[in-house]
Amino acid sequence: MRIPAPEFLPLDPSEADQARRLHALLQAAYRQEAEQLGLGADYPPLLRTVHALQGSGECWIAAAEQGELLAALGFYPDEDDEAVTRIGALVVRPDRQRQGLATCLLHALRASLGAHARLTVQTAQANAAALAFYRQAGFKELRRWQERWPGGQLRVVKLLR
Repeated sequence: MRIPAPEFLPLDPSEADQARRLHALLQAAYRQEAEQLGLGADYPPLLRTVHALQGSGECWIAAAEQGELLAALGFYPDEDDEAVTRIGALVVRPDRQRQGLATCLLHALRASLGAHARLTVQTAQANAAALAFYRQAGFKELRRWQERWPGGQLRVVKLLR
C-alpha cells in the first residue's frame, strides 16, 4: 500500500476550523519543546489561544496528509527590519519529526519570497535540534538574550539567513 505524500498549502487561521487545527498542532509541538527544555505549562507559546491565532495577522504554510496537519510554518515581517521576514513558528507534529517536513516548509517559504529573501528566527539556546536545523539551512547567529516570564526564563538566540 502506497502512503500518500503530504500536501503543502497555505493555511488561514482567521477561519475558525483552521485556527483550531493549527492550535492543536502548536500545542503538541510546544508541549514537547517545553518538556525537552525543562519548562512548565506556563511556557509562553503554550499560552497562545485559538483567538490569538485568528487575530495574529501571521501568514502560514502547512503540510497536511488526508486533511490532517503534520507541520506548519508561520511568518511575518521582522519587527527589527520589515525588509526581513521573521519565522514566528516552525513546528512538526512530534510523531512526524525527522521526515523532512520542516525542510520542505522552509524551502516553500523561500520559494514564495524569492531566493534572496532575508529570514530571521528565534529559538531556545538549549534547543540543539532546532539550532542544528537552522544552521544546516544557512542561518547564522545574530544575537542572544534571556527572556523572562512570571513562571520562568529562557536563553534565546536569534538567527539570520
